[in-house]
Amino acid sequence: MDPRQIGALVTVWVATALLYPTLRRGASWFVDVVVLHRPDYRSLRATIARRLQASESTPEVLSVVCELLAPALNARSVVWHESSAHEEEELGSAVRARGGTGHRRG
Repeated sequence: MDPRQIGALVTVWVATALLYPTLRRGASWFVDVVVLHRPDYRSLRATIARRLQASESTPEVLSVVCELLAPALNARSVVWHESSAHEEEELGSAVRARGGTGHRRG
């Protein structure tokens, strides 16, 4: 093998190693934003924190969080409701989807 070919090959390897972090970030961004339509979670957390500082009651806090989470979850709406201690013991933790079906976590 010619020394120039070896030099070119080593240069390509080094360039690939140096560019890898940038290529990986770009590919992750493309998949998250363009393919999967994921929100910017850092921005979402900051927005929630900012809005919660202005909230004065627990129901208001929960409503604000539901309002901000709906688009992030790709849902038409997210709602909360208060349950009794008896319901919590009976159901454990439940997530209700459209149509009232629930997914139980125990």
